[in-house]
Amino acid sequence: MDVTKGENLFQPNHLLFNAINRLHYRVWTAFGYSADATVPMEVLSAAASLATVYLVHRIALRVGAPPLMALAAAGWTAFSYGFWVYSVEADTYLLPLPAVLLAVLVLFDIRPTEWSGIRGPTVPRLIALGVLSAVAALLHQQYLFLIPIVGVSLILIWRATPGRSSGSLITTASVYGLVAVGVVFLVYCAVGLIALGQSDIAETLAWARGHASQGTWVGFSLMSFPMLLVGLVRVILGINFLASPHAAGAMAKIFPGKVLLEEHYVAAQYIGTTLFWVITAATLVAVGAIVWLTFQATRGVRATEPLSPRWTFTRFGIVYLAVYAVLILIWEPYNLEFWIGLVPILAILLVSRLVGNDGVAPASIALALALAVANFFGGVWPYSHADSDYWTDQNAGLTAIAGKTDVIVTECVYVCQGNLALSTGAHLIPASSDDTGELSAALASPSTGRLFVSSWAFDAPEGVADPETAGSSEVRSMLEGLRDRFVEVTRSGSQTIWQVMPADRP
Repeated sequence: MDVTKGENLFQPNHLLFNAINRLHYRVWTAFGYSADATVPMEVLSAAASLATVYLVHRIALRVGAPPLMALAAAGWTAFSYGFWVYSVEADTYLLPLPAVLLAVLVLFDIRPTEWSGIRGPTVPRLIALGVLSAVAALLHQQYLFLIPIVGVSLILIWRATPGRSSGSLITTASVYGLVAVGVVFLVYCAVGLIALGQSDIAETLAWARGHASQGTWVGFSLMSFPMLLVGLVRVILGINFLASPHAAGAMAKIFPGKVLLEEHYVAAQYIGTTLFWVITAATLVAVGAIVWLTFQATRGVRATEPLSPRWTFTRFGIVYLAVYAVLILIWEPYNLEFWIGLVPILAILLVSRLVGNDGVAPASIALALALAVANFFGGVWPYSHADSDYWTDQNAGLTAIAGKTDVIVTECVYVCQGNLALSTGAHLIPASSDDTGELSAALASPSTGRLFVSSWAFDAPEGVADPETAGSSEVRSMLEGLRDRFVEVTRSGSQTIWQVMPADRP
């Protein structure tokens, strides 16, 4: 993915994300901007986050929240850890959210209608709903499931509509489904067959599966359920401060075997004793406010008029949260990136349940402020520093010597690999691979670039690489046979970096 150069723009899991960022970057360059695409991508992500917060506030007002409570819901969203941190990153998780929330606003005004009775704004609204659902899915494949979620919501709206008929349901669902599915299908086919030159639709559909073709990222077990709760907590409140010396021992006992390399690094660099206790206090206030507000939301809830925005959102929100909770549970329950898309829905659903409850405004504002303090000092402020990234620190020595024509053999998690690829431009070969073709090609053409090998390729420290990548592999076996050609060229964090010298070198 190189938005700056316009190469490899179309990735199946977020088909249009890079292309849109490329267009945005080209606008910047037209006005004289000459650096790479990182800052324009971050600006676009920040703009999407601001639009999302505005739409949360607007929807909260539509469901009946008083202005102060609507503002609080916007604050809960804006200051939640995952949302806030990723809103200033050049990443894929914020850009689809405005489309999701705009679809909710359109959904409020849709009523199932017979085909013979379709006129006025009904068709444009259904088309807009389908297009918005498709746009979200094309920006991130996670939102393909928004299409059936909206479909279920339309059925629930139909069931509550006076004088309903099966024809009105078929008409409404057909128009929405054809638009949403049709746009997604046509765009994938256009990219696959035209932009990428794939041979037929079958090849395009196989390519479109993306990561799904490799199965889930972690195996499902009974531990998936508590990890689901961990993921929910992580997206609301950062845990970097728990890796500080004041809490690391307790965390090791609670989660034995869980290595928090990145969190330990951030805590050691930026969270001293004073900040630790400030973050702890703010976190306790936030947790207390969440518990109290959730309790208030379960008692004495005012009845809602059928088909009102509050009625519609409650049903949409419950279906949305249920579907994505199951998907996250199966895929990777503790990954806060998957939880980011649930934060705005959770905030609106909570504030909608608090409508009519007296005395909840102070706790709501306290929650927003506590989240702001805890997550600013525990995440946003440390991450604003260039030296706050653990993988940048560990790869610094290798980054200083490797270039675009070089090849690097290493073994570390995908975040580390992405950091290395972005900072060096070199081609990476996983040491756990059984495909030795690329390694053989690099050895056969020493004049085109150097071959570097990290000590992590043989023995990665705990937490650096996925456990299943350890053990024997064809690439490791081949490297072992080249040990006599290894020359140490630098140290990079905990790594020793060797260069594999040509066989004919004296």
